[in-house]
Amino acid sequence: MTGFQLVDVGSSNGTFLNGERLSANQPAPLRSNNVIKIGAQEWTFE
Repeated sequence: MTGFQLVDVGSSNGTFLNGERLSANQPAPLRSNNVIKIGAQEWTFE
């Protein structure tokens, strides 16, 4: 797969992409305007 991916490597609080918790060690493709949340921090991927 080409492009950018987001992977949760087993964090205790989870990694969220567009409000959905990612499964550990399962890459998720990132697309423009995706919202990433880790802990209390939130970012928009551009």
